[in-house]
Amino acid sequence: MSASLMDELLKWRDEFPILGSTTYLISNSLGAMPRGVYDKVREYAESWATRGVRAWEESWWDLASTVGDKVAALIGAPPGQRLAAPERQPPHAGCHHFRAFDFSGPRNKVVLVGPGVPVHPLFYQEQQARGARIEIVRNADGIHIPQEKLLAAIDERTLLVPISMVLFRSATILDARAIIERAHHVGAPRRSRRVPGNRHGAGGRYPALPTDFA
Repeated sequence: MSASLMDELLKWRDEFPILGSTTYLISNSLGAMPRGVYDKVREYAESWATRGVRAWEESWWDLASTVGDKVAALIGAPPGQRLAAPERQPPHAGCHHFRAFDFSGPRNKVVLVGPGVPVHPLFYQEQQARGARIEIVRNADGIHIPQEKLLAAIDERTLLVPISMVLFRSATILDARAIIERAHHVGAPRRSRRVPGNRHGAGGRYPALPTDFA
């Protein structure tokens, strides 16, 4: 990284209070809070205090799409394609997605990679009570996921492949395009889903991918 670019980035440090006293290396889980959040939280509270339930129709209903469009700009998605929702880890957003899946047929396998975010396997394994079969492709060296082994696990019985493009623990970048193409190749029907998560890699340069949702 050039010295001039580093100087430009350093100008932003003062906007994150915790960086004045801490070396913060966990932004892949909870990012350092920007100083401007104080004003935004106060603005939200003021709307609640002064407008009450009317705040919903005046501004709150649109916040999910307004914030979603800001996120879209970071990940290369077009406006109107993203919605901001509460914490995406299961059992929050994940449980809503899973209600759409039927595990009663022969195509009932869920392919996971690990280790990743610790709560993810726990949530997906609970779906076994609904008929899901879980296969976890684990790394051998603590860092990398064996690509050939992962692709082989995606077969004609696979219903769902929930992956993170950037792994939580090691920052390894998965070949999401190859994974999606493999799911298509084995004849995954439209009711199947390839679900890449990209919160750990947001802001990077990633090509558009033919996934069902992310």
